[in-house]
Parts: sequence; structure tokens; C-alpha cells
Amino acid sequence: MLGNVKEKEQSVFRLKGNQCKKVNVSLYRIISAFGFSNYVVYSLTTDEFLRLQSKADDSISYDEYNHTPLLINNAKLKSAKVVTPNTEEIYLVNNELVSQICTEFVLPSNYDEIFYTVEDYEDILESFGARNDINRIIQHVRKKETNK
Repeated sequence: MLGNVKEKEQSVFRLKGNQCKKVNVSLYRIISAFGFSNYVVYSLTTDEFLRLQSKADDSISYDEYNHTPLLINNAKLKSAKVVTPNTEEIYLVNNELVSQICTEFVLPSNYDEIFYTVEDYEDILESFGARNDINRIIQHVRKKETNK
């Protein structure tokens, strides 16, 4: 814990078919590993996440948790749409945030799996924004070294 900032839960719940299980893997690993499937990620509050944790083994309806989509992955397009709180279009392609893709993003007709996380829109921007800044710095340094 840094200062007064509490670290967020990094596990996610994975719903496939009627089976929901907690997976001790971060959302960011899920994004990297499941690009081959159509999925949706829903953002939950910490209280909702804990409630889901206590009910996940039961036969329950998960509809009450499907209220705040965060990411929608279209495997055929090899990209995920970041669902923004405004009208801004943001996509995740090869672990980079971009403002447009080569083709129109089409929502999958069904999802192979559904994930639930406590991560939110700002976390996505911060996480992938930081990675992009690091990549730019590395590329800039390499460019300088090759120009010597």
C-alpha cells in the first residue's frame, strides 16, 4: 500500500457457459491471453466483486453484474473496444490504445466468455498509457543510439 492508496484486487472472475470461477490473474494478462476469443469485460465496484465472490459457486443469474462494460473484444478484428464514459472512440490493438482502426468495429453476436474486474476506464488508460510512454522512451533511446 502506497500512502493512502489501496491496491485494487488483481484477480478476475471468468464466466464461461454457466460456470463462474475466480482466476488469480490480472485483467491485463487476460487481455493478452484471450485475444483469440470474443469476450466482454464488466467493471464492478469492490462491494459487487466481493458479493460475486461469495456467490460464484452457486447457480445464480449474473445479469445484475452486467451493467458497466469496460472492454469488448472482437477476435475476428483482433481488437477490443474500450467502452468510454463519453462518445470518444478508443480501441486496444496489440496492447496499444488507438483512436481508430482500419475497419468498422462490430460487436460480436455472442461472447465466448465474460470477465468481471474491479478495474475501470481510468485504470485502462493509465495502464496502457504508461506502457506506451515506456515504449516511446525505449524507441527514442534506441533511435539515438543508432544515429551515433
